[in-house]
Amino acid sequence: MKFTEERLEKAIIELFKKADYPYVKGDAIERRTDDVLIKGDLKTFL
Repeated sequence: MKFTEERLEKAIIELFKKADYPYVKGDAIERRTDDVLIKGDLKTFL
């Protein structure tokens, strides 16, 4: 069984889920594709 980038990403996502971090698929995040930061998250943080 070959360890691929896809398998690595899935393994990391599972670790984050086990640590109670929320997971949102990238294409489900409301943002412009050229935005580096998610403005709503930044405003909430600040």
